[in-house]
Parts: sequence; C-alpha cells; structure tokens
Amino acid sequence: MKVFKSLLGLVLILTLCTPALMAQKTETKEQLMAPEVNVEQKAQRQTDNLAKKIELNEKQVAKVKSIYIKYGNKEAEAKKITDTKDRNQKISKIRMDQEQALKDVMTKEQLAKYQEAKDKKRESMSAAKEQRDTEKRAKEKGTAPERRELHGEPFTTEQKAQKKTDSLVDELGLTREQVPQVQKINLDYYTQLDQLMKNTEDRSALKASKNALKETYTTSLKAVLTAEQFEKMNEKK
Repeated sequence: MKVFKSLLGLVLILTLCTPALMAQKTETKEQLMAPEVNVEQKAQRQTDNLAKKIELNEKQVAKVKSIYIKYGNKEAEAKKITDTKDRNQKISKIRMDQEQALKDVMTKEQLAKYQEAKDKKRESMSAAKEQRDTEKRAKEKGTAPERRELHGEPFTTEQKAQKKTDSLVDELGLTREQVPQVQKINLDYYTQLDQLMKNTEDRSALKASKNALKETYTTSLKAVLTAEQFEKMNEKK
C-alpha cells in the first residue's frame, strides 16, 4: 500500500511539472529563433573566425564582435525592405561600412593578413567559377570539356581574359561599349600577371607585385564601370 501511494505521488508530481517543463522548452526554442539571438550567434562565429585568421587581442575581439552585431542588426532590418533594388543598395552600403569599421580596429600587420585571406578566397572562388563556366558551356554545346582545361594545363592568357570578361558580363550586365574596354583591361592584366609568374622567383617580391598589379587592375575597371556595377563587383569578393 505504501509503495502504491509513493508511485501515485510520483505520477502526480510528474503531471504537475510537465506543463512547466514544456513551457520552458518552448520559450528556449523561441529565444533561439529570435532575430537578435541569431545575429549575435553569427557575430560570435564571425569574430572567432577573424580572430584565428589575424590573431586579434582581447580588446579587439570585443570591438569586432560589437561591430558584427551592430551591422548584423542593420542588415537584418534592411532585408525586410520589399523593393529589391533599394534592399540591395542598403545591404551593400551596410557591408561596406562594416568592412571599414573592421579595418579601423586592425593593425597594419593584421590588415595585411586580412587582405591576403580575402585575395586567396577571391582567387579560389574565381577558379571554381571558371571551371563551372567551362563545364556549362561544354554542356550547352553537347560536348565534354577538354580535360586539359580542367585538370592540367592552364588556360592561355587570352582564354583567361575572355573568361573573366564573360563572367563580368553575366554578373554586372556590361553594356556594348563597356565590353571591349573591360576585355582590354583583362587582357592587359593577365598578360602582366603571367609574365610576373614566369619571371619572378622570390615569393615575397611576387606577392607585392601581384598586389600592386591587382590595385591597378581594380582602378582601371572602376574607371569603366558605373558606381553600382563597381559596388556589385566588390560584393562578389
């Protein structure tokens, strides 16, 4: 009888506690789904990632996280804008402001590491896109892409320039007048880049020369593109 009463009491306790436990579980789920929580979690991941890449100190970590949270909340609000053009312009401006705020926190050495990491990522994405474009064009023509283009011999200078121009045409919507100008800029860039790769053995000198060449290339494109196109190109980086 005593055992039965104990079991009955346990069942009664569980019955009374279950709604409270369920309410607590529901509240936790709602908290996790709240926009501000998501922004903060994303900011923490971004901060951790940047701290590893460029070795931030404790004070910088706190500043960087607050920057990611501040602009993350702004971007979350901008994404609610229904007009696509207005929304994209606002988000682009927010990301540019965030980029500058982050750079203001960094030392010269950290900024160099940061830029190097961005360049590597951009080059990797560019190479991957070139491969996808090659496969896509080959598929449209009904032929398999040449193996050497994908897994061995590099593209010629002219091929690189043409592929880059094709890519910018698709991404930025270049006009008829812009296409030949951009093609010339790309051809000049890849010609000089190939010469650097062949004739420069010192890695540090090669890196410096490539960075200088890239800056000249970007400046040349900026002179041909509209402000909107140039911002859109930077978003792809």
